[in-house]
Amino acid sequence: MIITSSSNERLKFARRVRDGREPGLIFVEGERLIEECLQSGLKLITGFHALELNQRGRDILAGMAGHGCPIYPTATTAFETITDTVSSQGLIARRQSLFVPPSKHADADNPTPGSYSVVTFKVPNESEKGALTTQLSVTLPNVASASTEVMPGWTARLDRDAAAGTTRSVTWTAAPGGGIGPDQFALFRISVKLPDTPTVSLPATQTYSDGTVVKWDQPTPPGGAEPEYPTPEIALTGTTKDDDHPMAMAQATPTTHAAPATPPSADNTARWLAGGALALAAVAVATALLVRRRT
Repeated sequence: MIITSSSNERLKFARRVRDGREPGLIFVEGERLIEECLQSGLKLITGFHALELNQRGRDILAGMAGHGCPIYPTATTAFETITDTVSSQGLIARRQSLFVPPSKHADADNPTPGSYSVVTFKVPNESEKGALTTQLSVTLPNVASASTEVMPGWTARLDRDAAAGTTRSVTWTAAPGGGIGPDQFALFRISVKLPDTPTVSLPATQTYSDGTVVKWDQPTPPGGAEPEYPTPEIALTGTTKDDDHPMAMAQATPTTHAAPATPPSADNTARWLAGGALALAAVAVATALLVRRRT
């Protein structure tokens, strides 16, 4: 399918990467630079190409496809909205920096299975229409204990299962006329008792004042490229502590609302709002690294 609209979500994400608004991602444009990515063994995440390419460009596309890179043909007028040079040669790429960690949008201050922890979500407003983010809903893994932080201008509602004694989800809603404005972000924190599992997934739904709804619920396949709307996931490490108590919890390690008591580690990171694809671009992630919009 050919991308024809400049408002396509993948092209929007490409422009954010180009403008440096997606930490940890690098915008790569042109035949030579993309070839160097391929030759260096960097894994291309997503590719976009103009409808008319020379033979060298077609060969590069074949190389990208051979490395498992999704490729999107893009109409000329739409492609021109993401270019950063006079002559892009019909190829643009995005790759993850080898030195800058991926943008972190959620953290747990005590990511130990079965422990009490404060999970902090960093929620940026990415609307290009000036709409406000007015609601955030997160699905919880039926946690045994949950409580939210007081947040001026917002109300929080916990969906509890009284019979089971667990909490299924939390929804934050902005007061009338309020919300997260363009080029702003907010931190949402919740104290929970984590499940006794290696990882915990936290699918989320972000709602804007213009009715746009973005669901962050796409799983990342093992060793595969991160999807456009990845599910936030926290890796739980350490030994289960049965004697943990919520009063003993450390201050949250927010990626976006509260200052951490200690710097978050890579294992404390939950991937959030980080996905998307680049227009006629190829996103490359270093193969050595482990592991992104709205309509």
